[in-house]
Amino acid sequence: MNFWQKILLVIVLFFYIYFRITPIIHQTVPYTYDQGRDFLKVKEIVENKNFTLIGPTTGLEGIFHGVWIYYFLSIPYILFSGNPIGFYYFFFLINLIVNLLFFNFLRKKFNFNLAILFLLTTSISKYFINEAFSPSNDHLVSIFILGFIYFSYLYFLKKEKKYLFLTMMFSGFILESEFAFGLFLIPSTFFSFLIIEKKSFIKKIPLFFISIIPPSLPRFIFEIKHNFLQTKNFLKYLFSNQSNNLEFTQIIKERLILFFNYINDIFTYKYLSIIFLLLFIFGLITKKIKLNKNNLWIKFNLLILSLIFLLLIIYKKDPFYPYYLNGIQYIFLIIALFFLNQKNSFLKLFNIFLIIFFLIINLINFKNSIFKKNIPLLGLRADNEIINYFVKNESKDYFCLRIYTPPVIPYTYQYLLQYYVDKKQIKYPKGDFYKGQCYFIIDKEPYEFRLSKWREENTPENAKLIKKISFENGSTIELWKEN
Repeated sequence: MNFWQKILLVIVLFFYIYFRITPIIHQTVPYTYDQGRDFLKVKEIVENKNFTLIGPTTGLEGIFHGVWIYYFLSIPYILFSGNPIGFYYFFFLINLIVNLLFFNFLRKKFNFNLAILFLLTTSISKYFINEAFSPSNDHLVSIFILGFIYFSYLYFLKKEKKYLFLTMMFSGFILESEFAFGLFLIPSTFFSFLIIEKKSFIKKIPLFFISIIPPSLPRFIFEIKHNFLQTKNFLKYLFSNQSNNLEFTQIIKERLILFFNYINDIFTYKYLSIIFLLLFIFGLITKKIKLNKNNLWIKFNLLILSLIFLLLIIYKKDPFYPYYLNGIQYIFLIIALFFLNQKNSFLKLFNIFLIIFFLIINLINFKNSIFKKNIPLLGLRADNEIINYFVKNESKDYFCLRIYTPPVIPYTYQYLLQYYVDKKQIKYPKGDFYKGQCYFIIDKEPYEFRLSKWREENTPENAKLIKKISFENGSTIELWKEN
């Protein structure tokens, strides 16, 4: 890198880090049912040595994601002594390291402009920013997908079996991180290799499937111990009559919109996504995108996307959520960067335009962030502030606390309460009225009938509301006292 390239890299890295570290510092990071549930499980694994072979639940009954998210989160749990914000710092650091390694790979194998555009695109995109610090199983895919892309490149470059093994091992980790994505990715990858390599790949088929085993080993052991419970549930679901009842043309339309939204996640601005898509289609039609033997890797990625799209058309089960393929945006991004790297004067100008445009947008976003007066009360910050009320006011004795939160099970609050109990700043609250009174935490609920039903079940007839504290995010703390 020359002097000016180093200066540009420092500027881009500043923006890249700033927009990710700021929400962590302010604790305005997503903190939902899933995070609370997983943090509690990690605590159980670390503190009680209660190891497990299977991970969080999926949208399919009786089928689970892989266990690796728990053991991955065990590292920050130990490093930060259970502090919930520590999970986010750890995810941010790992994501930063992986993206910098990928930047270096693009710079060495292609050129600096392509590599810096990779960092700039990910620095400005709200999708990639959120991926950088959210500790959940589907966001773990963002780390493994880059490994999958990198080792597939090395395989097509050197044709060494070890790189095929590593490519498929990372696909196994993707399967274990987001089960649905793996189910679409692995068969698409298999047929992509078969189409490109033809007969020479047939001898490698055993290695292809053996490579997936190491990440999935805990799942295999779980299946053997539980009489193939998940396998039976999956086959039952696969051959069920459940369908979205859409016509073929409607399914194609939905899938096209889904794929366009993935592209839009990358570029953030819809008009840029449309421009890129039109240019890309034009390039393919006019054969200005060269997919010769030296670019088998890009052909491989294009085939994977095409085959996933085909499988999505065949798949008629309902519902299909966009996050099932979380991480696929990176494959779209690589193809976009390759397209912009073509030897075409217009595309070179468009490349430079994007670099300048993204730099300007980063500057504007930075300026708006600096002059932002109030830090919003949301995510972890909101739940922490609510629990801190009890830390400040009820730290000497037991107290009663009942919690209403729309996902029904208040894992988020339970983990925070347990954290402050471990720090000996609070006693774990009781569920029954204590000394004739009880606190209620009521999260914002769009469906009033659900909250009304909960109040009927949790409020004694002789209880009277004696205090109510409202928070900016719509949550309240209520103190009820029995007469």
